[in-house]
Amino acid sequence: MSELIPVLTQRASDYSSALVHITELRLALLDAIRGRLSTFLIRHDQMTAAMRGIAAELGSTVPNLHLATRTTGEAYQLTDILVSRVGRDVYLTIKFLLTPVTEIFTLYNVLIFPVLMPDASPHQTQLDSDIRDFAYEPTADYYVEFRSYPVVKHRMLYMSGVTDTFRHISDYSCIVEMPRNAFQ
Repeated sequence: MSELIPVLTQRASDYSSALVHITELRLALLDAIRGRLSTFLIRHDQMTAAMRGIAAELGSTVPNLHLATRTTGEAYQLTDILVSRVGRDVYLTIKFLLTPVTEIFTLYNVLIFPVLMPDASPHQTQLDSDIRDFAYEPTADYYVEFRSYPVVKHRMLYMSGVTDTFRHISDYSCIVEMPRNAFQ
C-alpha cells in the first residue's frame, strides 16, 4: 500500500496540472472569440516572428504597403480575430491592418474660441473653419483635415469611413500652419 501512495500522489498532481492548463486554454480561446488575444495562445516570440515574416512578405510583394501595427504589444491589442477548428487543430487568424503610410501621425483636436488682439484693442478674432481634427507629422509631405470626428480604436485611426483625404503640405491651411510653426 505504501508503494501506491507516491504513484497516486503523482497522478493526482499531473491531473491537477492538466486541468489547470485546459482551463487556461479554454479561457484564452473564449477571450480570442471575444476579440482579446493572449500570450497563452501565441507567445511573444511567435508574434514577433509572424510580424517580421508579414513585413518581409509585404516588402517583397507589395512594397508600398506596411503593417500599421508597429510593435508586438500593439498586435496583442488587435481585436479582429477569427477562431476556427479543424479536427483537433485550432486556427487563429489575426487581421493585421495595412497602410501605405510609414510615418506615425499625431491626431490634433481643433478647438475654436475667440482670441483678443495683441495690441489690446477692444475687438477679437476667431478662426472660421469647419475642421474638427487634423492628423499631422512634421516629417511627412502630407496631412489630413477631418470635418467630423474620426474613429480611433486602440490608438489606430480607422480611415475606412473617412471621406477626407491626404493633402500635400504645400496646400494652404490655417489649421496645419499652427503645428508647422510650433515645430520650426
